[in-house]
Amino acid sequence: MSINLLELPSEIRTQIWNIVFQSKIVVPTETQTTIRQGGCLACLKEDHFNRIPWSEAFRPLLTCRQVYDEAAHILYASVQVHLGENIFHLNSLRPPFPSITSKVPSAVVWVHTSEENRVHWIEGLKSVGDAFPNLQHLTINAHMRPPDSYEKLIDAISLAIPIVKYSRDKRDMEVKLQFDYTYEDIMFDSPYLGEIRTTDALEEHELVLRDLIEDDAFIEAVLGDDEDEQAMVAALLRTARAHEQLWFEKLQRNRAARQRAQEQNQSVPKSRSSSTGATVDSAEDN
Repeated sequence: MSINLLELPSEIRTQIWNIVFQSKIVVPTETQTTIRQGGCLACLKEDHFNRIPWSEAFRPLLTCRQVYDEAAHILYASVQVHLGENIFHLNSLRPPFPSITSKVPSAVVWVHTSEENRVHWIEGLKSVGDAFPNLQHLTINAHMRPPDSYEKLIDAISLAIPIVKYSRDKRDMEVKLQFDYTYEDIMFDSPYLGEIRTTDALEEHELVLRDLIEDDAFIEAVLGDDEDEQAMVAALLRTARAHEQLWFEKLQRNRAARQRAQEQNQSVPKSRSSSTGATVDSAEDN
């Protein structure tokens, strides 16, 4: 016996629409269903989503007018768009329905900055707000190069500029920053601090970026008529220097903790050995 789906009670149809349409993670194009960048360590950690082209996610709505009227709001309310390099081509996107871009509530952008693409990312992140005018939640997965040189430290500015502009132009939009490194390596080896790896800098580097976004001088330079680049760089360097002492103190504490742990591990076999010897001596005396 066949059952006509549209003849089922409305509450049952609503449950079905929720199962079919809720919480879809989509990408705008059929040719780019993955967002991660080859060789990026952070991408390998995080890229576990089942992303589908948005044409596939919206296809069931094309069944008939009744399905669209009953289910479209469920999909619109929960769909999440993931963007990577395709952020640079948002003007050429062709959504399955003309109104979709104005109804998307949530987007995730996977950012990989370098000396060659800093300016592109500034413009690309800004274009997300233009392409999805009613965006409520924007997550930026900032996959950065470790700041083992001045040039790499400057990458932070290309992320901070659009976030500051969003705080002015889209006050109702929540911007969430997820921070990680594209690779892991040894930054330097010190006789006083030991081997310092890129992971040792991650937390403090993120704090520098977050403080930069809140820095009054940086905000003024970004929002000014001339976008004073020198003032932005000066604000970044000042913010980074403010964290240097705290970072070195943390590295010293970590070094001391490692040494204590090493000493404790070395002392355990000796204790066991002396305990065993005492037992043998005691047995011989008896």
